[in-house]
Amino acid sequence: MAPLDPTQPPDLPPALEEILAEAGGVTAVVAFRLPEEGERPPDRAPTALGRIEHLTQRPFALASVMKLPLLVHLLRRVDAGALDLAARAPLGEADRVAGSGVLHLLDVGLAPTVRDLMRLMMVVSDNMATDALLARTTLEAVEAEMRALGYASVRLPHPIRAMLASLTTLGAGADYTSMRAAFRDPDRPAPADPEGASPERGDRATPADLARLLADLHAGRLLAPATTALALEILADCQTNTRIPADLPKGVRVGQKTGTLPGRANDVGVVHAPSGPFVLVLMNEGEADERRASQVLARAARWVYDAFEAEPGAAAAPTG
Repeated sequence: MAPLDPTQPPDLPPALEEILAEAGGVTAVVAFRLPEEGERPPDRAPTALGRIEHLTQRPFALASVMKLPLLVHLLRRVDAGALDLAARAPLGEADRVAGSGVLHLLDVGLAPTVRDLMRLMMVVSDNMATDALLARTTLEAVEAEMRALGYASVRLPHPIRAMLASLTTLGAGADYTSMRAAFRDPDRPAPADPEGASPERGDRATPADLARLLADLHAGRLLAPATTALALEILADCQTNTRIPADLPKGVRVGQKTGTLPGRANDVGVVHAPSGPFVLVLMNEGEADERRASQVLARAARWVYDAFEAEPGAAAAPTG
Protein backbone atom coordinates (compact mmCIF):
# COMPACT_ATOMS: atom_id res chain seq x y z
CA MET A 1 0.00 0.00 0.00
CA ALA A 2 1.22 3.49 -0.84
CA PRO A 3 2.11 5.63 2.19
CA LEU A 4 0.26 8.84 2.87
CA ASP A 5 2.13 12.13 2.75
CA PRO A 6 4.87 11.66 5.38
CA THR A 7 5.01 15.41 6.03
CA GLN A 8 1.51 15.36 7.50
CA PRO A 9 0.67 14.48 11.10
CA PRO A 10 -1.27 11.25 11.69
CA ASP A 11 -4.63 13.05 11.77
CA LEU A 12 -6.75 10.27 10.27
CA PRO A 13 -8.48 7.37 11.99
CA PRO A 14 -6.28 4.33 11.29
CA ALA A 15 -9.00 2.45 9.39
CA LEU A 16 -9.60 5.39 7.05
CA GLU A 17 -5.88 5.92 6.63
CA GLU A 18 -5.56 2.28 5.56
CA ILE A 19 -8.27 2.73 2.92
CA LEU A 20 -6.71 5.87 1.49
CA ALA A 21 -3.28 4.24 1.37
CA GLU A 22 -4.60 1.84 -1.26
CA ALA A 23 -4.45 4.71 -3.78
CA GLY A 24 -1.17 6.12 -4.99
CA GLY A 25 -0.15 9.67 -4.25
CA VAL A 26 -1.98 11.68 -1.60
CA THR A 27 -5.68 11.96 -0.77
CA ALA A 28 -7.30 14.81 1.11
CA VAL A 29 -10.43 14.35 3.21
CA VAL A 30 -12.78 16.86 4.77
CA ALA A 31 -15.98 15.66 6.44
CA PHE A 32 -18.24 17.44 8.92
CA ARG A 33 -21.88 17.58 9.83
CA LEU A 34 -24.27 20.34 8.75
CA PRO A 35 -27.42 21.68 10.40
CA GLU A 36 -30.59 19.84 9.49
CA GLU A 37 -32.46 21.29 6.54
CA GLY A 38 -34.75 24.02 7.79
CA GLU A 39 -32.67 24.79 10.86
CA ARG A 40 -31.40 28.32 11.32
CA PRO A 41 -27.81 28.44 10.00
CA PRO A 42 -25.19 29.38 12.60
CA ASP A 43 -23.57 32.80 12.35
CA ARG A 44 -20.22 31.22 11.58
CA ALA A 45 -19.12 28.25 9.51
CA PRO A 46 -20.92 25.21 10.93
CA THR A 47 -19.32 23.10 13.57
CA ALA A 48 -20.01 19.40 13.68
CA LEU A 49 -20.52 16.47 16.00
CA GLY A 50 -17.86 14.75 13.98
CA ARG A 51 -15.10 16.23 11.86
CA ILE A 52 -12.39 14.55 9.79
CA GLU A 53 -9.66 16.65 8.21
CA HIS A 54 -6.55 15.63 6.28
CA LEU A 55 -4.47 17.78 3.91
CA THR A 56 -7.17 20.42 4.07
CA GLN A 57 -4.90 23.41 3.33
CA ARG A 58 -2.99 21.80 0.45
CA PRO A 59 -4.07 23.07 -3.01
CA PHE A 60 -5.34 20.36 -5.36
CA ALA A 61 -6.03 20.57 -9.08
CA LEU A 62 -9.78 20.91 -9.48
CA ALA A 63 -10.41 19.38 -12.92
CA SER A 64 -14.19 19.64 -13.39
CA VAL A 65 -14.76 20.59 -9.76
CA MET A 66 -14.00 24.11 -11.04
CA LYS A 67 -17.58 24.04 -12.31
CA LEU A 68 -18.90 24.31 -8.75
CA PRO A 69 -17.56 27.81 -7.98
CA LEU A 70 -18.53 28.82 -11.52
CA LEU A 71 -22.11 27.69 -10.86
CA VAL A 72 -22.27 29.68 -7.62
CA HIS A 73 -20.86 32.77 -9.33
CA LEU A 74 -23.34 32.56 -12.20
CA LEU A 75 -26.31 32.09 -9.89
CA ARG A 76 -25.20 35.11 -7.87
CA ARG A 77 -25.29 37.04 -11.15
CA VAL A 78 -28.84 35.74 -11.63
CA ASP A 79 -29.74 37.02 -8.16
CA ALA A 80 -28.24 40.41 -9.05
CA GLY A 81 -30.29 40.63 -12.25
CA ALA A 82 -27.20 40.45 -14.48
CA LEU A 83 -27.97 37.04 -15.98
CA ASP A 84 -31.27 35.53 -17.14
CA LEU A 85 -31.74 31.79 -16.60
CA ALA A 86 -34.20 31.69 -19.51
CA ALA A 87 -31.90 33.45 -21.99
CA ARG A 88 -30.97 31.36 -25.03
CA ALA A 89 -27.34 30.67 -25.90
CA PRO A 90 -26.91 29.80 -29.60
CA LEU A 91 -24.07 27.32 -30.11
CA GLY A 92 -22.01 27.01 -33.28
CA GLU A 93 -19.16 24.93 -34.61
CA ALA A 94 -16.56 27.15 -32.96
CA ASP A 95 -18.10 26.47 -29.55
CA ARG A 96 -17.36 22.74 -29.57
CA VAL A 97 -15.16 21.53 -26.71
CA ALA A 98 -13.93 17.94 -26.53
CA GLY A 99 -14.07 15.67 -23.52
CA SER A 100 -16.95 15.03 -21.15
CA GLY A 101 -20.53 15.93 -21.95
CA VAL A 102 -22.92 15.54 -24.85
CA LEU A 103 -23.29 18.94 -26.52
CA HIS A 104 -20.13 18.56 -28.62
CA LEU A 105 -21.62 15.39 -30.17
CA LEU A 106 -24.81 17.10 -31.38
CA ASP A 107 -25.61 19.05 -34.52
CA VAL A 108 -24.88 22.77 -34.54
CA GLY A 109 -27.74 25.21 -34.21
CA LEU A 110 -28.88 24.36 -30.71
CA ALA A 111 -29.78 27.29 -28.44
CA PRO A 112 -30.15 25.95 -24.88
CA THR A 113 -31.12 28.25 -22.06
CA VAL A 114 -28.61 29.38 -19.47
CA ARG A 115 -30.41 27.09 -17.01
CA ASP A 116 -29.99 24.18 -19.44
CA LEU A 117 -26.27 24.92 -19.74
CA MET A 118 -25.91 24.95 -15.95
CA ARG A 119 -27.59 21.56 -15.69
CA LEU A 120 -25.44 20.10 -18.45
CA MET A 121 -22.28 21.55 -16.91
CA MET A 122 -22.95 19.93 -13.55
CA VAL A 123 -25.07 16.84 -14.23
CA VAL A 124 -22.96 15.35 -17.05
CA SER A 125 -19.93 17.64 -16.58
CA ASP A 126 -20.43 19.04 -20.07
CA ASN A 127 -17.29 20.91 -21.14
CA MET A 128 -18.91 22.72 -24.05
CA ALA A 129 -21.69 23.99 -21.75
CA THR A 130 -19.06 25.17 -19.26
CA ASP A 131 -17.14 27.29 -21.73
CA ALA A 132 -20.42 28.62 -23.17
CA LEU A 133 -21.30 29.82 -19.66
CA LEU A 134 -17.84 31.29 -19.19
CA ALA A 135 -18.54 33.41 -22.27
CA ARG A 136 -21.11 35.20 -20.11
CA THR A 137 -18.58 36.13 -17.44
CA THR A 138 -14.81 35.82 -16.93
CA LEU A 139 -12.58 33.53 -14.93
CA GLU A 140 -11.17 36.62 -13.26
CA ALA A 141 -14.65 37.59 -12.10
CA VAL A 142 -15.26 34.12 -10.66
CA GLU A 143 -11.94 34.23 -8.80
CA ALA A 144 -12.60 37.71 -7.46
CA GLU A 145 -16.03 36.72 -6.17
CA MET A 146 -14.72 33.56 -4.52
CA ARG A 147 -12.00 35.63 -2.86
CA ALA A 148 -14.56 38.19 -1.65
CA LEU A 149 -16.68 35.40 -0.20
CA GLY A 150 -13.73 34.03 1.75
CA TYR A 151 -12.57 31.14 -0.46
CA ALA A 152 -9.20 32.70 -1.18
CA SER A 153 -7.52 29.54 -2.48
CA VAL A 154 -9.81 29.22 -5.52
CA ARG A 155 -7.79 29.97 -8.64
CA LEU A 156 -9.22 29.52 -12.13
CA PRO A 157 -6.63 30.48 -14.78
CA HIS A 158 -8.01 28.15 -17.49
CA PRO A 159 -11.27 27.64 -19.31
CA ILE A 160 -11.97 24.00 -20.06
CA ARG A 161 -10.64 24.19 -23.63
CA ALA A 162 -7.25 25.46 -22.42
CA MET A 163 -7.16 23.00 -19.52
CA LEU A 164 -7.64 20.11 -21.93
CA ALA A 165 -5.19 21.48 -24.49
CA SER A 166 -2.47 21.48 -21.83
CA LEU A 167 -2.87 17.70 -21.56
CA THR A 168 -1.82 17.26 -25.19
CA THR A 169 1.11 18.36 -27.34
CA LEU A 170 -1.22 20.15 -29.77
CA GLY A 171 -1.00 23.61 -28.25
CA ALA A 172 -3.67 26.02 -27.07
CA GLY A 173 -4.84 26.78 -30.61
CA ALA A 174 -5.75 23.18 -31.48
CA ASP A 175 -9.10 22.74 -33.19
CA TYR A 176 -11.92 20.57 -31.84
CA THR A 177 -11.38 17.72 -34.31
CA SER A 178 -7.70 17.38 -33.42
CA MET A 179 -8.44 17.59 -29.72
CA ARG A 180 -11.13 14.95 -29.89
CA ALA A 181 -8.87 12.62 -31.87
CA ALA A 182 -6.09 13.13 -29.33
CA PHE A 183 -8.27 12.23 -26.37
CA ARG A 184 -9.52 9.10 -28.11
CA ASP A 185 -5.96 7.91 -28.70
CA PRO A 186 -4.71 5.92 -25.67
CA ASP A 187 -1.14 6.21 -26.93
CA ARG A 188 -1.14 9.97 -27.49
CA PRO A 189 1.97 11.81 -26.33
CA ALA A 190 1.34 13.95 -23.27
CA PRO A 191 3.35 16.58 -21.41
CA ALA A 192 5.04 15.35 -18.25
CA ASP A 193 3.69 18.26 -16.17
CA PRO A 194 0.57 19.66 -17.84
CA GLU A 195 -0.40 23.09 -16.58
CA GLY A 196 -4.10 22.28 -16.49
CA ALA A 197 -3.52 19.46 -13.99
CA SER A 198 -1.07 21.38 -11.82
CA PRO A 199 -2.01 22.24 -8.21
CA GLU A 200 0.33 25.22 -8.51
CA ARG A 201 -0.48 26.59 -11.98
CA GLY A 202 -3.84 25.14 -12.96
CA ASP A 203 -7.42 25.54 -11.73
CA ARG A 204 -7.07 24.76 -8.04
CA ALA A 205 -8.35 25.20 -4.50
CA THR A 206 -7.85 23.76 -1.04
CA PRO A 207 -10.22 21.07 0.23
CA ALA A 208 -11.01 23.34 3.18
CA ASP A 209 -12.34 26.12 0.95
CA LEU A 210 -14.39 23.70 -1.14
CA ALA A 211 -15.92 22.23 2.01
CA ARG A 212 -16.84 25.70 3.31
CA LEU A 213 -18.29 26.63 -0.08
CA LEU A 214 -20.55 23.57 0.04
CA ALA A 215 -21.55 24.27 3.64
CA ASP A 216 -22.38 27.90 2.89
CA LEU A 217 -24.32 26.95 -0.24
CA HIS A 218 -26.32 24.35 1.66
CA ALA A 219 -27.08 26.82 4.46
CA GLY A 220 -28.39 29.46 2.05
CA ARG A 221 -25.64 31.97 2.75
CA LEU A 222 -24.55 32.47 -0.86
CA LEU A 223 -27.73 32.68 -2.93
CA ALA A 224 -31.36 33.67 -2.75
CA PRO A 225 -33.75 30.89 -1.72
CA ALA A 226 -34.85 30.09 -5.28
CA THR A 227 -31.34 29.92 -6.68
CA THR A 228 -30.13 27.98 -3.63
CA ALA A 229 -32.84 25.40 -4.32
CA LEU A 230 -31.86 25.26 -7.99
CA ALA A 231 -28.17 24.77 -7.18
CA LEU A 232 -28.86 21.98 -4.70
CA GLU A 233 -31.25 20.29 -7.14
CA ILE A 234 -28.63 20.40 -9.89
CA LEU A 235 -25.96 18.94 -7.59
CA ALA A 236 -28.33 16.13 -6.58
CA ASP A 237 -28.89 15.24 -10.25
CA CYS A 238 -25.19 14.48 -10.91
CA GLN A 239 -24.91 11.34 -13.04
CA THR A 240 -21.30 10.48 -12.16
CA ASN A 241 -21.87 8.07 -9.30
CA THR A 242 -18.70 5.99 -9.11
CA ARG A 243 -17.16 7.82 -6.15
CA ILE A 244 -18.98 9.21 -3.10
CA PRO A 245 -22.36 7.57 -3.80
CA ALA A 246 -21.05 4.25 -5.14
CA ASP A 247 -20.87 2.26 -1.88
CA LEU A 248 -23.44 4.13 0.18
CA PRO A 249 -26.68 2.41 1.22
CA LYS A 250 -29.50 2.48 -1.28
CA GLY A 251 -31.60 5.60 -1.05
CA VAL A 252 -28.97 7.90 0.44
CA ARG A 253 -29.10 11.16 -1.51
CA VAL A 254 -25.87 12.91 -2.49
CA GLY A 255 -25.42 16.33 -4.09
CA GLN A 256 -21.97 16.35 -5.66
CA LYS A 257 -19.50 17.36 -8.34
CA THR A 258 -16.69 15.16 -9.55
CA GLY A 259 -13.48 16.09 -11.36
CA THR A 260 -11.09 13.89 -13.30
CA LEU A 261 -7.77 14.43 -15.05
CA PRO A 262 -4.81 12.08 -15.48
CA GLY A 263 -3.59 11.35 -11.96
CA ARG A 264 -6.37 13.48 -10.44
CA ALA A 265 -9.66 12.17 -9.03
CA ASN A 266 -12.00 14.38 -6.99
CA ASP A 267 -15.50 14.29 -5.59
CA VAL A 268 -17.03 16.98 -3.40
CA GLY A 269 -20.56 17.10 -2.09
CA VAL A 270 -23.15 16.82 0.64
CA VAL A 271 -24.33 13.40 1.81
CA HIS A 272 -27.89 13.32 3.18
CA ALA A 273 -27.48 10.60 5.79
CA PRO A 274 -30.36 9.47 8.05
CA SER A 275 -28.81 11.25 11.04
CA GLY A 276 -28.37 14.48 9.07
CA PRO A 277 -26.41 15.91 6.14
CA PHE A 278 -22.65 16.16 6.09
CA VAL A 279 -20.09 17.71 3.79
CA LEU A 280 -17.59 15.33 2.22
CA VAL A 281 -14.60 16.40 0.13
CA LEU A 282 -12.28 13.74 -1.29
CA MET A 283 -9.39 14.72 -3.59
CA ASN A 284 -6.64 12.41 -4.85
CA GLU A 285 -3.47 13.44 -6.59
CA GLY A 286 -1.09 10.81 -7.92
CA GLU A 287 -3.08 7.63 -8.53
CA ALA A 288 -2.61 6.83 -12.24
CA ASP A 289 -5.47 4.30 -12.40
CA GLU A 290 -8.73 6.24 -12.43
CA ARG A 291 -10.75 3.13 -11.59
CA ARG A 292 -8.63 2.39 -8.54
CA ALA A 293 -8.86 6.01 -7.40
CA SER A 294 -12.65 5.96 -7.75
CA GLN A 295 -12.91 2.72 -5.79
CA VAL A 296 -10.77 4.08 -2.97
CA LEU A 297 -12.78 7.30 -2.77
CA ALA A 298 -16.01 5.26 -2.71
CA ARG A 299 -14.71 3.08 0.13
CA ALA A 300 -13.56 6.15 2.04
CA ALA A 301 -16.99 7.74 1.62
CA ARG A 302 -18.67 4.64 3.01
CA TRP A 303 -16.28 4.57 5.97
CA VAL A 304 -17.09 8.19 6.80
CA TYR A 305 -20.81 7.53 6.40
CA ASP A 306 -20.69 4.54 8.73
CA ALA A 307 -18.60 6.44 11.27
CA PHE A 308 -21.04 9.35 11.39
CA GLU A 309 -24.06 7.05 11.55
CA ALA A 310 -22.50 5.12 14.43
CA GLU A 311 -22.24 8.25 16.59
CA PRO A 312 -24.50 8.37 19.68
CA GLY A 313 -27.96 9.60 18.75
CA ALA A 314 -27.65 8.83 15.04
CA ALA A 315 -30.70 7.34 13.35
CA ALA A 316 -30.57 3.82 12.00
CA ALA A 317 -29.08 3.65 8.53
CA PRO A 318 -31.26 2.38 5.65
CA THR A 319 -30.60 -1.11 4.45
CA GLY A 320 -29.65 -2.08 0.92
